[in-house]
Amino acid sequence: MTALSLELAQAVEALQEDRDDAIVVLTMSAIAFWPEVSEFDFRLVGTMGAAASIGLGLALGVPDRPVWVIDGDGSLLMQLGVTAAIGDAAPHNLVHIVIDNAIYAVSGGQPTPGPRNWVALLEGAGYASATECRTTDEIHDAISKPIDGPQAIVIRCRRERPAYPSGWLSVRAADEAARLRRALAADRL
Repeated sequence: MTALSLELAQAVEALQEDRDDAIVVLTMSAIAFWPEVSEFDFRLVGTMGAAASIGLGLALGVPDRPVWVIDGDGSLLMQLGVTAAIGDAAPHNLVHIVIDNAIYAVSGGQPTPGPRNWVALLEGAGYASATECRTTDEIHDAISKPIDGPQAIVIRCRRERPAYPSGWLSVRAADEAARLRRALAADRL
């Protein structure tokens, strides 16, 4: 098997390029490299594993817009049961993106006890489709497919702790929620 060469920052940048009008819930490492914050972004810090639950609620509550969850493998492992809830609820507009770098990058780079096959796990939980990506081209291809979800995209990245920019964790969930609520209310008018 070839060594992984995709860096986490490259993966997040590729996603940002394709986001269009999606509501995006980001957690942990992805936040550091999400270059432009939109009024429809919810950056979640300090609650490992909660991004997919929040994304599921948004997808069910706003069924006319795509909802992306950009999750880390370590974060998702903290509340893996949400994958069964997503499979059961089957929101057609949810794209669950799992950045798999096989480490808890934020807390110091410890290895995750992650599954050997995220695609099989997510399909087994009831996701309509699951795709593995190892390059930015594969990310663009996967994200451009029509959503008939829930859809999972597993992005395999290099197993390394990225160089985080200073101040990237200075996000308050209450501020994020308030901004997103305002944007969704204005969008419904």
